[in-house]
Amino acid sequence: MRKIWFDEICKVVIGIGLGLLLGSLLVGCHANIASQPSPTDAASFALLDTPSAPTSNSPILPALPSTTLTPCVTVLATEPGEAKPSGILFVKWVNAPYWKRIDLETGEERVAGAKSKAVSPDGQWGAYMKDASVLAVKSLNGDGAEYEVSLTEETRTFEEAQQRISWVNDAMLQIQLFERGEGGTRDRFVLVSPFRGETEIIELDDPKMLTIDEVGSIVAISPNLRELAYIASEDSGSAFQLVLWDRETQKPLAIIPQSTPFQEIHWAPDGQRLAYLRWGGTGEAIVILDGKGKELNAIEVAGGIDLITWSPDGKKLAFTYSNENDQLQLAVWKLETGELILPCVSILEAPILAWSPDSDYLAIAGMTKRGIRSEKYETFVWDLQKNRAIKWFDGQIGQLDWR
Repeated sequence: MRKIWFDEICKVVIGIGLGLLLGSLLVGCHANIASQPSPTDAASFALLDTPSAPTSNSPILPALPSTTLTPCVTVLATEPGEAKPSGILFVKWVNAPYWKRIDLETGEERVAGAKSKAVSPDGQWGAYMKDASVLAVKSLNGDGAEYEVSLTEETRTFEEAQQRISWVNDAMLQIQLFERGEGGTRDRFVLVSPFRGETEIIELDDPKMLTIDEVGSIVAISPNLRELAYIASEDSGSAFQLVLWDRETQKPLAIIPQSTPFQEIHWAPDGQRLAYLRWGGTGEAIVILDGKGKELNAIEVAGGIDLITWSPDGKKLAFTYSNENDQLQLAVWKLETGELILPCVSILEAPILAWSPDSDYLAIAGMTKRGIRSEKYETFVWDLQKNRAIKWFDGQIGQLDWR
């Protein structure tokens, strides 16, 4: 109502044509007008409709390190009484002959087996290769439940290959068969539903997947199973693309040019957003896309980025980067506010990171001291609410999962 009344006054003043007063009111009219605002079935290969990805108001932030960083507080030797991280830890020390399951609420510890397993997102199942062509999925609750899937056909001609297992969601696995030989590097990706005994070989040739000598191809399947992302390359190997692929139509949703074939491609737990790396001019940038390839937000870092991991609630990204002194630094990016926070823990090499189920804590395991004849490895839990780190374990950790 106020705007309509004001516009009528403007019209009257314009009609009268009062010199300087007219000019002043015209500016006021312009300013007033300008100020107006303008259920996925995880155990099935069925591709279901999903809601469109939410947009974010997080800006593209300046290169790190910067004054936007919240300083850390302290490292505590013992856990304070009010700090009560919950959930189940699965820990394998490098020199230990077994794998341990620790209940943080009850303090109960038990051996989870001699062989490490890929832990499902819900913490109920552990997956491992029983032999070169048999995948086994075993209950981690101690009830003895186990499933096996034969991969004889899928592993044919890859009998000597390394097998890299990862969970896509609570009921689907991705297996990379990776092999290096005189003929070069080759690999194959297999999607497995262990509870249904179903498998699918993933073949992506248009554009063709890039194969890197040390790691093979780079493929990430969305937890909703509708889309996947991979790095492609022209025949010359000098031009790269990030490809978002629709598994239902078998056509690309987006092809994004890349100057460097970065290996970090990670879907958010909801399957609606993708984090990837690109060269930003003065450093590397973490970019967030929706499932169709639209850029939602980004942050550029002065140095190189080595690791990205989403929090379970999809609201934070933990990452490591090289600071101005070429030292490894860990940071967490809060996507909703754009805030960056740093822990009071110095890690000398790429750490193992594990989020708590409630996304309020981050476990950090890695080398903290390097001497001439000895190295020190420690594991901390970082309380992101109070921004303080608590010492947990000594010793080198080979695997750490928090569910």
